[in-house]
Formats: sequence, C-alpha cells, structure tokens
Amino acid sequence: MAETDNLKLYKADPVADSDKTFNIDTMLNGNWDKIDSKAAEWDGKETPEGAQAKANEALAAAKEYANDKVADAGQVKSVNNKTGDVVLTAADVGAETPTGAQEKASQAEANAKNASLPRSGGTVSGNLAVTNILTVQGRDVLSEIDSAKQAGVDAKQQIVDAINAMGGSASTNDSWATLSAKIKQVGMKWAKGTATVTDFSGFDVTGLTFQPNLIILKVIGNYSSRRCLAVYSQEINLNWYHARDGTTSYFVENVYTPTQNGFKFDIGTNIYKFEFEWFAAG
Repeated sequence: MAETDNLKLYKADPVADSDKTFNIDTMLNGNWDKIDSKAAEWDGKETPEGAQAKANEALAAAKEYANDKVADAGQVKSVNNKTGDVVLTAADVGAETPTGAQEKASQAEANAKNASLPRSGGTVSGNLAVTNILTVQGRDVLSEIDSAKQAGVDAKQQIVDAINAMGGSASTNDSWATLSAKIKQVGMKWAKGTATVTDFSGFDVTGLTFQPNLIILKVIGNYSSRRCLAVYSQEINLNWYHARDGTTSYFVENVYTPTQNGFKFDIGTNIYKFEFEWFAAG
C-alpha cells in the first residue's frame, strides 16, 4: 500500500498498487490513528516561543545575581596602608620603579660585558673550560701540546736507554737534573794506586766503582831496575805477567782476576818482594 513521505499515511495509488479503491475501515482509520499519535508527540515538545521566554527569564536572573554580588563587594578602603584620596605609586602596587628598572638594566649590561671578550682581545681572569677542539690560527693547540709532551717522554726514554747501555743506571722516574748528572758519569772510569807483595804472594784491589776491563802493572821503588810488566785486556784477551832480571826471564799467564769493584793479582812462586804501581780502567 502506498504511503505519504512524512506521516506515512495510506493513500490510493493505482500505478503502484494496481488498486483504485480506498478501504475506509483499514486505510482511513489507520490514517486517523497515525495523525493522532503524531499530535500527541508535538504536545510534549517546547515551542520556539516558549524556549525564548525561558531563555529571557534565565538571563534576567543572572544579571540580578551579578548586580547583587557587586553591590556587596563595597569599595577599596586602602592600598599599601594608604587610605582616602591618594595617588598610588609603582611601589604601592608592587611594580618596578623607572629608576630601579634602569639600575637592573645597567647591571645586566655590565654583567654581559664582563662575561664576554671584545673582538679586539682581552683577559680572562677566571678558569676557562673548553669542551671542544681549541684552535688558534688554524692550529690544534691541545694536539700540539700532547705531541710535544709525548716527544719529551720519548726523548727521556732514549736517554735512559743510552745511559744504561753504557753501564750506567738510570730510570724514567729520574728527574732531568738527575739524568744530566748520570750522563756526566758515563764513559771510561779509571783508577790507579800502589801495592806491595811479599815472597810468593799477590794482592787484592777493592773499592772501585767499576769492574776493570783493562789493567796495567809495573814495578817501582828499589826494584824498578827489574823490567816487569803485567797486562790485562778483556777486549783483546790479554792476561799475563812478564819479568826479566839479567839473564832470568819469567812469563806467567792468567795472573789477573777482575771483580765487580776491583781485581786480584797473583803469580804464585814466581814473585818476590816487589812494590807495584797499577792502573785500571773500565
């Protein structure tokens, strides 16, 4: 059955329904029921006129409430302990005075100048922390300082190694002044002295600051007319004693025994009471 668009009332539509009759009992009465139902719904809704009236009433009540609160607030009786008809200053309401504002601005400017250097240069009196690479005229300052420091460390190690290689005793813990003194001590060390032997004996030399690698000995005193010579050389492997008295000649090998701080000289039964002068180097 065909219906209207809004209220959905029944209507006769021969084209859609192929029916030219209109049933009063069902269709007409059904339409009355639909109209009556919609009318009941409209009775429960607010009309535009009623809604406007309620809005006007609410606005008037709000204005009345606000006026009452303003009236109850009263007038300001004092500001910063001042009453009556007075002229308020910036200080009365907690604001900055022009003079005070200028003083603070001047101080801020001075602080900014003190915290920076002009382009023409200046002096930094406090500590300066640089977290990135410090470059001066295109040169990495810290890297060059580190390189110079390492070069000094390497040079010190080389000097220590050279002193030790030449028989000295040095360490990188030594100061430069100590190393300088030890360098002066490096080189050929030598000593000389005299010794007297009795029949069939030799002698010991101690207290030297080195181990000899060259020793020369000759007879002196009352027996200097006897031609005697004793030589020790570690470099060319010499170690002998030779003496000649007239037609008598003595030659003895391995007469020297070097020690850490001196040497021993002994030729056994082929020696008499002689006085010797000796020279040792190392």
